[in-house]
Amino acid sequence: MKKERIEKLRRRLARLGVEGLIICKAENLFYLSKFTGGEGLIFLTQREALLLVNFCYLEQAKWETDLKVLKTDSNSLSLSTYLNPVRNINLATRHNIISNGVKSLKVRRVGFEEDFLTYQQYLDFKKRLKGIELKPLLNIVEKIREVKEEEEIAKILRAAEITDEGFNYILPSIKLGVREEEIANKLSYFLISRGAERTAFSPIVASGERSAWPHWTAGRKRLERGDLIILDFGAVFQGYCSDFTRTVVLGKASREQKKIYYAVAEAQKEALEKVEKGIRCSSLDRIARKSLGKRGYSKFFGHNLGHGVGVSVHERPSLSAKNKSKLKAGMVLTIEPGIYIPNLGGVRIEDMVLVTKTGKQILTKSPKELIEI
Repeated sequence: MKKERIEKLRRRLARLGVEGLIICKAENLFYLSKFTGGEGLIFLTQREALLLVNFCYLEQAKWETDLKVLKTDSNSLSLSTYLNPVRNINLATRHNIISNGVKSLKVRRVGFEEDFLTYQQYLDFKKRLKGIELKPLLNIVEKIREVKEEEEIAKILRAAEITDEGFNYILPSIKLGVREEEIANKLSYFLISRGAERTAFSPIVASGERSAWPHWTAGRKRLERGDLIILDFGAVFQGYCSDFTRTVVLGKASREQKKIYYAVAEAQKEALEKVEKGIRCSSLDRIARKSLGKRGYSKFFGHNLGHGVGVSVHERPSLSAKNKSKLKAGMVLTIEPGIYIPNLGGVRIEDMVLVTKTGKQILTKSPKELIEI
């Protein structure tokens, strides 16, 4: 599979008139090489595919990948490699081998990931690769990642199953006085115990007024009677992510809470029904937004309808009003409308769906009726 991906990428490069490509983004390193270390570099031409890593990752890379592995000059490493929280920053400056390697392969035009390479890295490559044109390329690997292979779909499906198990597991723990962070920690442990490598992101447990904060994670707030509680989490299984959200109420839901909940549920239902290959991403977003608008809630839905899921929990395509691209069979998406009303609370319902040749398959199976605990 990795060879097929590399060949697809080579064909794209040929169409763009680019002879080589420098890849640094961790997700793309994994996608093309199966290397999980994150810190490294792939240099790709029509004849060569080289993975460059430092000493710390050398044996791991040889074990994980079929690509030719080269070791960078370990003497040039500094302590900042391990202290800097941003992976790969200034990594290019340590790859003394790259200048000779590129020149020996006799390429004249080399592409790089324009949305990831730092300006400092770009300047370093430009200095080392005199006489070689550097070409910025946007989403060159990500466009290939959009459509999933059967092997990838199977892994995403298992990640989704673990997530469904997590929702069923955590419901009895939602009790009066329990802290948000206690729920999140317990949930994370369960997902890993069921075979996840890690959580796809820090679980969101947002209760009460905080449920109107779409990307709140979890804090020390204790759950209170009458709270809307958004549970948004995902698992990573063999490198592939899931993403899932349900909203519950602790105690009896008020009339307004029920009204909000069922408005979101109906908007999601309407959008899910229209998922099929050939429909535009913007059309799906519009369907959900129109549904919420009919009920007077359009101004409280401020984010996109959804996004792709794969080796990243957020990847192409974006289901936004601006994205006119069409869905293709093999894409895995989230459909996640929401309503967020300041000082009151919020509701979000999110499922993962696979676009098939004949329609769709919803991958997350947890019930969507309003749960009052």
